[in-house]
Formats: sequence, structure tokens, C-alpha cells
Amino acid sequence: MDMNCRILIRQPADVTALASKLPLGYVLGTGKTVRLLIPRIGFDLYSQILEVSRVASIDEETSIAAAFSMTVH
Repeated sequence: MDMNCRILIRQPADVTALASKLPLGYVLGTGKTVRLLIPRIGFDLYSQILEVSRVASIDEETSIAAAFSMTVH
């Protein structure tokens, strides 16, 4: 089952601050079978995550576009 769990590397400060509010989850097991335990979060925190991820995605796309425009061909 794909739960769209992601590891965020080098994110803006607002994403990092929001991530510190998340409860810890656990990965149990070894080998081929593991169990991922993800705690529930409230609707307010979920809404904040969606908004911050939308803004971070726009920032990332802008940075990539700027890098391509600076590339000399």
C-alpha cells in the first residue's frame, strides 16, 4: 500500500517548523515484511501541511525554472 510518505530534505523554515509538530511514527519489522505505524493528526494540522506543501512546491518549481533559465546552451 502506498501512503505517499515522503522524506523532506532541505525544506524552507516554515515546513521544518510544521514538521516538528508531527507525532513520531514507527517502522516495525525486518526483512520483506515491515509495518508502518503512523499516528493520527488533527484536521487543523493536516490543513496546515497541505498549505505549506503547496507553497513549498511552487517555490521549488520557481527555483528549478530559474536554474534552467540561467543555463547556457
